[in-house]
Amino acid sequence: MSLIFNEAGLKDVSPPCVAQSFINHNAVLYKIFAIGRHHCIVERPSIKNFSPGSEAKTIHFDSHDVSKADSASHLNAFEKSELESPFILPDPAQLQKLGLAIQHSLGLDLIGVDVIVENHTGRYAVIDANSFPGYDGVPEFFNCLLSLIQDKIN
Repeated sequence: MSLIFNEAGLKDVSPPCVAQSFINHNAVLYKIFAIGRHHCIVERPSIKNFSPGSEAKTIHFDSHDVSKADSASHLNAFEKSELESPFILPDPAQLQKLGLAIQHSLGLDLIGVDVIVENHTGRYAVIDANSFPGYDGVPEFFNCLLSLIQDKIN
């Protein structure tokens, strides 16, 4: 992945590629995991805030290096002064409802949905959805998976 801060940075990537706007979210990512009828929300580190219109150079990175539970990347390290106020926490019930809606829309029993919460507005942004993601941090994962398999057999 690449973070491009200005028009000049477009020369640093080659098509084909997908572009999306960067949303400041105070370096927190929420992973909504579904294992059949079981759901779990796990908080993970994410990319720190950046100033809009920055003249910074393009940053290339592997997203797996930034959002793992034990990540220690310069992209998710920040000073408390860099946090944008107010720090808006998501409503767990809303996240669960969102994850369930995406799970049903895609018709998947196993899915992980990555959501960030935009600073200042509290608006949710779904930034990724994965069929059979890594379930790191999900308590009782194997019991939930066994329950799903038993439900399918019955």
